[in-house]
Amino acid sequence: MKKEAYQYRLVSPVTIIRAHQGPLNLEGKTVVGERQSRAARKIANQRILEEYLSKVGMDGWELITDLAYEGIPYNGALVFKKKYFIEDDNPEETTVTPDYSENLGQGNLYQEFEKETGKHAVWQNKETKAYRDWLVEKKK
Repeated sequence: MKKEAYQYRLVSPVTIIRAHQGPLNLEGKTVVGERQSRAARKIANQRILEEYLSKVGMDGWELITDLAYEGIPYNGALVFKKKYFIEDDNPEETTVTPDYSENLGQGNLYQEFEKETGKHAVWQNKETKAYRDWLVEKKK
């Protein structure tokens, strides 16, 4: 049985922007030393972050940080998570099947109740209240 696991990554937006621009601004669209307005820089940085998010999204990483958060969560870092599966060496029994053996002689009342009402007679190895009420009505 395969078990679900997650890998997490913290990345600073400043690091993303600086890594994209490079030390000599080789990937930048403007000439080195040219001044940009704050609005132009903000839009350029947004585009850089959008490109990065789409690139890591293609690799299976999911952004789980709320970008609209006003404070500085995780010291300003973006949190990504990636799901992967590992083989479980000792799988545990997770499926529980109700034991109908005690009332097989009575025509299996559990199944009869479930057919009539569409409700569960047994839930988490316990008889439901609806089933007990139905049983009392049936015995009258």
